[in-house]
Amino acid sequence: MRIATGMNRLRAFLADEGGSVLPIVGVCMLAILGVAALAIDLGYQQALQSQLSATADAAALAAAAELPDSTKAAEAAAKYAEFNMPRAEHGDVLHPEDIEFGHWDVDRRVFLPGGKNPDAVRLTVGRTEANGNPAQTFFLHLFGMGQADLVAQSLAGLSLAMPSDETDPSTWTDAERDRVTELALAVEEENKRRMWDHKRKTYDVSKRMTPDETEAFLRRNFGKAVLLR
Repeated sequence: MRIATGMNRLRAFLADEGGSVLPIVGVCMLAILGVAALAIDLGYQQALQSQLSATADAAALAAAAELPDSTKAAEAAAKYAEFNMPRAEHGDVLHPEDIEFGHWDVDRRVFLPGGKNPDAVRLTVGRTEANGNPAQTFFLHLFGMGQADLVAQSLAGLSLAMPSDETDPSTWTDAERDRVTELALAVEEENKRRMWDHKRKTYDVSKRMTPDETEAFLRRNFGKAVLLR
């Protein structure tokens, strides 16, 4: 009798489906939470990454406009970085050591750090642990991902509007010909100013600008800050 009763209870237990859906609901809720965490946090990080990229471009352009004065250029970069991503909200996204000055090799299209009279600047902005301002997560910390490092880099420099083929004047447009004439006259006037010896009332040819000095003069006075990436 007892054996029959026990068997009946076992059959009743196995046939009872009440509560069997709870584990499935639990698993589904975990999956839904994971997807929501991924969507929200990655969406936030993507928006923050776009903001960092815009900040890097703005800071680089502002710095390039002040070249070759690297001191003023660094100040301009810091100012625009603060304007776009205030320290009070984002921490220090741009540090002085993250600003590099150098030259842009037009032929090889590479940035060469260092040198005199810089005509290009490369800088990096970031929300990183190293900067003390990593991007915090909203939900992913539940899965062991409490923060993320985000960085953006930009390269800008001074560019002169010159004919596409500088070696063949016959292909120049009227505007390009006028531009070359304007620059040539500016160089000549600057050379006269530099070579003139007020005491001797004569010109000292040794003070004439070198090719590098001429290029630096033109970029500084006639160049336009552009992104080089």
